[in-house]
Amino acid sequence: MMTEMIKDMKGKENKIPINKPNNTTKKDKWWIYLIFFLIGIISYIISFVSGNIFLLPLIICSILFAIAMYKFKKQSFDFALRAFAISFATSSLIFYTGFFGGGLLGVGFASLFPFLILLILSAIVWIVFKERPLVNFSLKAFVVSFGTIFIIFSAVFMANSSLSLLFFFGAQDEATTSTSIYIESIAENITIYIPVLLDENKTVLKMYETPQITGNVSTAIIDTEYGQALMISGSGSGDYLFNWNEVPGKDTDRFVKWLEGIGDVRPGEKLDINKTDDGRTITVSGRSTRIYQLNEKGVLKFYRVEDIDMDGMSEIYLFNWNEVPGKDTDLFVMWLEGEGHVQPGEKLDISKTDDGRTITVSGRGTWTYWLKDKGMLEFHGVNKNFMRETFGQGLLFTKEENGQLNIYSGNNNKISIIEKHGILKEDTQTSDEFLKGFTISMSNYTSPEPFIQQSDSELRKIGVWVYSDSEVEKFSFRYSLDPGNRIQREVTSIKTEGRVHLREGWQVVNLSSVTMCWD
Repeated sequence: MMTEMIKDMKGKENKIPINKPNNTTKKDKWWIYLIFFLIGIISYIISFVSGNIFLLPLIICSILFAIAMYKFKKQSFDFALRAFAISFATSSLIFYTGFFGGGLLGVGFASLFPFLILLILSAIVWIVFKERPLVNFSLKAFVVSFGTIFIIFSAVFMANSSLSLLFFFGAQDEATTSTSIYIESIAENITIYIPVLLDENKTVLKMYETPQITGNVSTAIIDTEYGQALMISGSGSGDYLFNWNEVPGKDTDRFVKWLEGIGDVRPGEKLDINKTDDGRTITVSGRSTRIYQLNEKGVLKFYRVEDIDMDGMSEIYLFNWNEVPGKDTDLFVMWLEGEGHVQPGEKLDISKTDDGRTITVSGRGTWTYWLKDKGMLEFHGVNKNFMRETFGQGLLFTKEENGQLNIYSGNNNKISIIEKHGILKEDTQTSDEFLKGFTISMSNYTSPEPFIQQSDSELRKIGVWVYSDSEVEKFSFRYSLDPGNRIQREVTSIKTEGRVHLREGWQVVNLSSVTMCWD
């Protein structure tokens, strides 16, 4: 309790008690702020994550409002219950009016408008009840809580706003053009000419002056009979791996170390290594069975031997079910071979169950066939020791040296070239103008139409001239044009269809061009 001295009309000083908020009142005030603020934020986020169930914040805040009325003002329970009912009914009515109204009007992010209405009305109630501190505190906390969330979500989720773009896509990138090239060959010396990107003045882009190269090649821009080109020249052998003739033998450890390096076997795994009499195939048996085989050109092929489960059905089968086994067995076996279930000439044991509904075929694998309703034939099989070629290990080949077949890795060369063109204005017209500003030499390439005029993911075919002075086993290249537009992301990609095989001389290589767009 504090007092203040004042003078009465006769000039006599009197002590008048003054009530001021004590520490307990201030503590209650801040607790109310904190509880309403945190629960408001948490309830809104939970609602958003759980599928836009926006009713949850309304229920929670109505309950808190009723508790505040009951607990802090010491009102009756009936009064608090009425406060909850009125609060929830009013806020729900306002919310759904704003939600569906905004949706009918086609307003973007209509789900945020009801909260704006609630905030405005809460501010009005706050002013009306300003003489009641605890109600005042509660409503102020409600306004601060949902006001903060409203501002954050409006700024972040407003379509194409700067904060929205930054939140979802990060800072805007510069527009770029790029070229990537991959070459893998067993030839010791190669020379290849490929097309280059040109600007609107038919000038070669400056990016070709500073390529990033992995491998033993160099590049230069030259003029050819078909136009300007990037000349790629390289020499040298790949890395020596092991002596094929000495596996199994004195190079077994080197061979196993190579297997571990490419992940075909595990370190320390117990292995059984054998070679066929003709010296063309090595079989490695451990946790799995792998086969390494030299083809007629001395290139190493990779195979994995495994059991394969297969299920399926067929409406077409060229045999009489009732005559298998029997006079239609040959037709049945011919159908099995055509489906790839058995190998031609494979020894088979064919049997049928007593009810005549299931046929079992045992050979290298075991297959079961049964008839379903309406004559549908279903099957399940397990192919034992199925040999399947595997890829991804790179190009390996033999080189005969001093009477020995040595295994080398192919010459792997990668070239990456990129040029930045600054940050562009983020709109569709600017992106289309950027994409139309480039062409490709030695080709029939034409700039794409604006994306909006293209059919969905339209794939265009392009023919380009490419020269090679030797055979190249694996070759690919790609061009990319990226305006860096975050609003409507458009990127044009022009590339070979996988890795192609180049022969000697000039040849046409087919490219596919597609402009991809996503928001």
